[in-house]
Amino acid sequence: MALSPNADPSGASKNDSTEFISSRCSRTTYPVLCRTSLSAYASQMQSSPAKLAQVAVVLSHAHAESAFSLVTSMAKSGTPNRDEAAVLADCGMMMGDAVKQLQRSRYAMGAVLARGLNAKASMENAQTWVSSGLTDESMCASGLARVDLGGKRDVVRGRVVMAARLTSNALSLIGRLASSMEISP
Repeated sequence: MALSPNADPSGASKNDSTEFISSRCSRTTYPVLCRTSLSAYASQMQSSPAKLAQVAVVLSHAHAESAFSLVTSMAKSGTPNRDEAAVLADCGMMMGDAVKQLQRSRYAMGAVLARGLNAKASMENAQTWVSSGLTDESMCASGLARVDLGGKRDVVRGRVVMAARLTSNALSLIGRLASSMEISP
């Protein structure tokens, strides 16, 4: 799914779409981040909880990839001590796994939206993979909190934490969708 903030071809009011997003995001762990990150894509959701969850996963995946890229770049640039190098190596592995899990979840959410015979199983898989990605991101952030990284820790950790928060919101939206199986296209 490609994301682009654009006009709604269906003619639905932007206000209706943003109210829908606000309502759905109000039950996430980071509601303000949820609203601000997803509002630009309101026209693509057309008040569909499944599309909202899919967009949340796509954004989460993009941020995880960005964090992974930064962590691996830092690891390759060399660090002053072994502890920092070990934390970056571990974090790189965890973020790489998070990216893979979120990619799998993106595919699963596509199957959910296609409403095939295995929509429920795809939903459960998406939920499991997003949860796994969140665990990886959280572990990476915890590890980064323990090292200095020559003053670059806040930037690197900030990127990982942002990815984890977006993933947490995606997990919440998928969980709510799964509990109600609201899979309208």
